Amino acid sequence: MKSLPAKSNSLLMTVNSLMAKALKAFSPTVERWWPALLWMVLILIASLDWASGGTTFKIIQPILRWFDPGIPMHQLYEANLIFRKTCHFLQFLILAILIWRTRGSWRFISPKADARFAGFVFLISILFAVGSEYIQSFFRSRTANVTDVFINLSGAVAGILLAVTIEIINSRRQREKSSEKPRILFTANLLLHDKKRRPVVLSQLRKILDETRADALVVAGNIAHPTQCRESLEALKTAVGDIPVAICLGPQDHWLPRELWEQSPSPEAVRLHYWHPALTQTGVHGLDFQSFALGDLEIVGAYGHFDLGFRDETLVIDGAEVSREAYLSGAVGGFEANDFRQIPAAGGTLKEEARRQAEGLGKRLSEVRQNNEIILVTGTIPFEEWLEKPTDNTIEAFFRAFAGNSQMAAAILPHATKIRVAVFGSGKSESHLPEVRGIKGLCLQDANGRAVYSLYDAETGEMVRL
Repeated sequence: MKSLPAKSNSLLMTVNSLMAKALKAFSPTVERWWPALLWMVLILIASLDWASGGTTFKIIQPILRWFDPGIPMHQLYEANLIFRKTCHFLQFLILAILIWRTRGSWRFISPKADARFAGFVFLISILFAVGSEYIQSFFRSRTANVTDVFINLSGAVAGILLAVTIEIINSRRQREKSSEKPRILFTANLLLHDKKRRPVVLSQLRKILDETRADALVVAGNIAHPTQCRESLEALKTAVGDIPVAICLGPQDHWLPRELWEQSPSPEAVRLHYWHPALTQTGVHGLDFQSFALGDLEIVGAYGHFDLGFRDETLVIDGAEVSREAYLSGAVGGFEANDFRQIPAAGGTLKEEARRQAEGLGKRLSEVRQNNEIILVTGTIPFEEWLEKPTDNTIEAFFRAFAGNSQMAAAILPHATKIRVAVFGSGKSESHLPEVRGIKGLCLQDANGRAVYSLYDAETGEMVRL
């Protein structure tokens, strides 16, 4: 048997690779939507000639006569009619529930988000209710009936109400469970905008959640680039299931192509334009906007940004002292900080952004209830003591200045006695961190910039690195 030429083999391998990548990329969407799509096809098939009233009568009649041989013919016709109208109602009730399932989580998000999605479900139901009746008009044994359209839509409304009820019950159960002694999984640097690695990362995350039986997930920065934030959060919610998810943004969560900088000219604009709507629509808690309460434990966070408070003012590179202007440009010796290239006006809004971050964090910390304990989550490093130790490498010393926000310390330290542990997801750091005024620190990034997983058990008060 002759083998295929090398070029043909190479082409087949390329095609197979592209198909595999496409399947991985679309697998979460396919997994959510295939039951609903299959049911839509069945509804259309049920609109054809074979599912006429005569067909269902042939099924109903022998069943009812087995129970009551003397049943009058008019009652048989009435029973057939009731059966058919019930089928109309139920098939659209099921359709609404299957479409609602595509959200990936049976948990109440918000009245606004649920109302918006309910409208989406109802619109699809209208299209199929009218479409199925229109198809029936082409068959002599079937009739298009306006009454059936209203019965179909009443089934869809019932399905939507049932789905919302299930969400509310699940959310209530989750809150009751979380109010006991929750187990919280912490991680960072998922980088879900990378569609090649997304399935692998989410599969690993799902496995760890199952093994640890965590009650909640917190991601401390670098979740996805802003233009892919909603898609990434939806994939994340689908992967983790019904447990609550909270995120704190990191530097890469503000990386935006330069052609979009005019639309979102600052880090704050990126958060408001991209992240806030995506968080609202997916039901993910955004720690940059509000704290996340789990019983008597509150998770408080902020991105942080960088304020050059950690810079070495005596640093000399190539025989010249590094000026503040060089730091503000984010470049020295032919090297440039990635955040300066990717975050809109990162240097120009540096002082204002860092101050805003510190003030926002301080406000949320002050709002924590008196007897509650705190887990602090930041996207960047808040204390110089937690920075990587200085080396003789002057370039590394230069970029050390952009590791965090020194102003956050003033917001954090007044609440030190209530903070169980502080975790952060970005910036090189030592693996064993010294306590700062009794605050334990944990970096959720390894030496290669990969995600690290840690589990906090509220019952023991311990944070265990996995």
